[in-house]
Amino acid sequence: MNLVFENKDKLLNFIQPEEQGNRICISPWVNRIKCIIHNQNKVHNKGTNFIKYNNVEYKVNQYNIDEIPQTGSYIIPVGLHESPDSWAGYEGKFPSIFTLLNETYLKHLREGRAYFLLDNSLEGYHTEKIFDFLHDEAVRLNIPVKNIIFICGNVQLEKRAEEWSNLTGKKCVKAFGYSHFEFDMFFNAENRAKAGNPLPSIDYQIEYKKQNLEKVKPFNFLNRKPRKHRAIFYTQLFHAKLLEYGLISMNPWEGETSHEEVNIDEFFEDSSRLEHAHSVLPISWDNSDNLENSDEKVNRFNDVAILNSWLTIVSETHFNDKQGTVFLSEKTFKAIASYHPFIILGSKESLKELRKLGYYTFDDYIDETYDELGNMDRMYAIIKEIFNIINSDNNLDAFERLRAKLIWNRKMLEINAYYTPPAGFYYMISL
Repeated sequence: MNLVFENKDKLLNFIQPEEQGNRICISPWVNRIKCIIHNQNKVHNKGTNFIKYNNVEYKVNQYNIDEIPQTGSYIIPVGLHESPDSWAGYEGKFPSIFTLLNETYLKHLREGRAYFLLDNSLEGYHTEKIFDFLHDEAVRLNIPVKNIIFICGNVQLEKRAEEWSNLTGKKCVKAFGYSHFEFDMFFNAENRAKAGNPLPSIDYQIEYKKQNLEKVKPFNFLNRKPRKHRAIFYTQLFHAKLLEYGLISMNPWEGETSHEEVNIDEFFEDSSRLEHAHSVLPISWDNSDNLENSDEKVNRFNDVAILNSWLTIVSETHFNDKQGTVFLSEKTFKAIASYHPFIILGSKESLKELRKLGYYTFDDYIDETYDELGNMDRMYAIIKEIFNIINSDNNLDAFERLRAKLIWNRKMLEINAYYTPPAGFYYMISL
């Protein structure tokens, strides 16, 4: 695999100052490859160009743009912040990301020698128009469609791409759904352990809960950005008088959206119910700031909340069925890294996708049929499960019975992050 950069030291392409901090970053997919190579080299001393998966060794070369070999293909990786509305140019703040391709890249793309990797895996946004955009830009610039590779955090992206192609009759770009935060959360947990501050073990959690039964709440539900489905779920908790049973952080949604606009597809929550629930915000279970320094909060684990609750309600980024997205963010993998059972307040089939990755879920503790239900039915089913946890008198016994699953999941996090190639690896190594 040959990777080419305008700045090899920083693994960056499109390095104009106005792009930095806005829509351009290191490709998370490429950064993962770099980190794995670095860690494997410390063990095997094979050098900085080799990566090993399943006992097979692969070579990964990195070049500056002025070092491109005379023959052979290569990949142009670009990491993309935010939704396609930003980097595709829909919002008008920036032009199309394709306008940043230099003449050398354009020449080699048109020849079919280069491949343009657009890595949006830090986000799970999916809209059908992104496939239209990528196809149309390839045609406009006379680039073979097959030489465009698109990655994002929607693990069902390949399915969406196939649907788009069948609907339009057009050839789609190569698309991979990739859960990058699985890798990030494993390495964050490992770095904490190496620094002498490991996450609480499952045995420590069980012993702590035994000694502090009166402090342990049925669930935690932690939020930063007040997305619409979070506002509706919080409102449901408020009116069901469930706030006192959880460790909850929630911010006002004023400025984000008006009460009249809080909806999940065709469902609109009643404005008076929203207003009543909104009147007590913001709330933070530990009285800490929950809005500033968002980057720090992405990487921060919630040790105390984990210790003092039986269950995490994972407040995922996406929920609406019409989005066609299953995005497993850092929030899901934090719970796994922390040996904690969870319900995912997220997209339909989130648990199904986790099981595909090798993880156990908790159908012996929770009725997980919610994962198969449509929007509001899914939310109501989750509320019902919270009531069941509240009314249970054997949460400690149940938690202890989950011990083997929780340990397995933590080990699977390591296997998937360190020993399993990321989505698209075998395709890109073959180019």
